[in-house]
Amino acid sequence: MRFLFVLILALASFATTAFAQASELEIVLDCSGSMMSPVDGRARITVAKETLLALLEKIPEGTRVGFRAYAHRYPVGQEESSRAKSCQDTELLVPIGPIQKQAIREKVTALKCVGMTPIAYSLEVAAGDFAKGDLERTIILLSDGKETCGGDSVALLKKLKAMGFKVVVHVIGFAVDASTAQELTQIAVAGGGKYYDAKKAEQLA
Repeated sequence: MRFLFVLILALASFATTAFAQASELEIVLDCSGSMMSPVDGRARITVAKETLLALLEKIPEGTRVGFRAYAHRYPVGQEESSRAKSCQDTELLVPIGPIQKQAIREKVTALKCVGMTPIAYSLEVAAGDFAKGDLERTIILLSDGKETCGGDSVALLKKLKAMGFKVVVHVIGFAVDASTAQELTQIAVAGGGKYYDAKKAEQLA
């Protein structure tokens, strides 16, 4: 419970900054199989869901928010084809627009964690979720692991910025090891955002 409380505060802090700066905001949630692993005696996805549901209550009505998840539809088997399918498993569950809190609640609650970790592909597709034109775009990515589909999120974000696509990417790591934290930090840096490590409750405090 302490872990959840502090994580909610961390997300709320990110969100407050994002709401102040963003014209449009998208939350991207990792639903890879490892999200079923425990943290403080509970499944990571359970903590993530409860955190997002609590965060929803803090978002002002009218804020333009979307919700995307990855690795939630196709279980990974031994076949190469199943891995390839999972590596393209990212879905815009609630389009960006004036926040639809009930729709997001329903989608978050129904999510399962079954697949790989296609971070770069998800961010690439997410770039198309935003409106065109000169506006501030923000992504909050919640993940518990490294890229497992061969993508390069840092190179992707550098490419987007070189093309004039404005986006800030904040990353929150769930119960990750040092090397994973480094990889996720690099994504946040490339996205001009912040990285927050939610490995253990006492460290967050």
